[in-house]
Amino acid sequence: MIDAIVEICINIFQSFMFIGFLFLLFNKGKKTKKDYIGFFSFVALLFVVLTYFSFYPSSVNRLPEILYVSIQIAYTLIMLKGNIFVKIIMPVISQMINTVISFGFAFTVSYFTHEKVENLMVEASIYRYLCMVLINLTNALVLLIIVRFNKTELKLKKWTDIVAFLIIPIMSVLIIYSCVYISILTKLQPEVVGLLTFICLSMTAIAIITWFMMTKISKSNEIKTKLLLTEQREQLYKEDILHTNEQIENMSKTKHDIKNNMLCLSKLISESKYEEAKQYCDSLSENLETIYTPVSTNNPLLNAIINVEREKAVNSKIDFQVNINEQAISNIKNTDIVSIVGNMCDNAIEYLKKQPYDKRKMTLEISYKKSYIVITCKNRITESILALNPNLTTTKKDKSNHGKGIGIISDCIKKYNGELKCYEKDNYLYVSAIIHCNK
Repeated sequence: MIDAIVEICINIFQSFMFIGFLFLLFNKGKKTKKDYIGFFSFVALLFVVLTYFSFYPSSVNRLPEILYVSIQIAYTLIMLKGNIFVKIIMPVISQMINTVISFGFAFTVSYFTHEKVENLMVEASIYRYLCMVLINLTNALVLLIIVRFNKTELKLKKWTDIVAFLIIPIMSVLIIYSCVYISILTKLQPEVVGLLTFICLSMTAIAIITWFMMTKISKSNEIKTKLLLTEQREQLYKEDILHTNEQIENMSKTKHDIKNNMLCLSKLISESKYEEAKQYCDSLSENLETIYTPVSTNNPLLNAIINVEREKAVNSKIDFQVNINEQAISNIKNTDIVSIVGNMCDNAIEYLKKQPYDKRKMTLEISYKKSYIVITCKNRITESILALNPNLTTTKKDKSNHGKGIGIISDCIKKYNGELKCYEKDNYLYVSAIIHCNK
């Protein structure tokens, strides 16, 4: 009876662990009712299959494991988004991790305690219960670390992150394992087991609290940096709005001047002074080319973004082309437009400033394709950027205040279940934000 209860509890835990791992790994956007229905349906299916083979072992070798993996693969293919190869391989990797941990732990315990592996893995005993609990908790920890690594905000570049997210959990697991070995060696004496249980619970609490606190601190620092950069950018755009208004006033004056110039030109032609008229036209053409014409759409903030980046490009002698469908961004928050467009253009301008003048070309395009909004910034490159720097990390020494652009863009896109794509084509680097449109 006890063995059946333990078996059912373990099966419930494993069902949530395996399907939950895939759910957290692939489903990064906002969760819908369909996502949760699919999640609980496949958890229930996996639990039924696990429980069936727990009480009715198969005579066919490895059949249960094949079915477990097949259910998980079906879940990823039917319910989750992402690369199809990754969706197929991750359930296999998950099952392999479970197998390695299970047999590795059982053989280790068997070596130190001289208990038979069969007692630890199959026969109902206190040893088996201990093994089952520790194996599943270890497996859950490994899968959780994989999920944490998959999050872009965790990069483990600081020693504090390495200690918090790797060393402390690993040390805690080793201490807990050691306590279990000692408990078995001492024949599970109550006094020893009680003391070792206290040690295990203390180490587990320390690991969880440290992990939780470091996660909060990391997120807090990230938010603080992003907030500072956003405030600086918003201030810049406010100044540009004033500058744009000045430009519009200057254009009105220019329009008035052109009207007078046209009257003067008409007078010269009527008096047959064609040479003077030609020279006058040439001088007018040169004056018009020097006049900066700001972008003007129905979205004032979009105007500010484009004009700031365009003016920076012009000052750096960069050929900056703009092709915008302003209706495409109607469903995107203005603050996100600031972050996405601003950071895309800043990265391109920063790179092109160091290139030869004839290579300084970039284009910003905002379009609506099928059910997606596509914001693309492409810039000319002299060599493959992705081959040298696939993650597009900053090369500046002050990484605390620089190199946040790609991360900020990714965070904005995630709000809309979007995707960031970076690729190279015809000597251009393309950075595209593909955002699902709910229209």
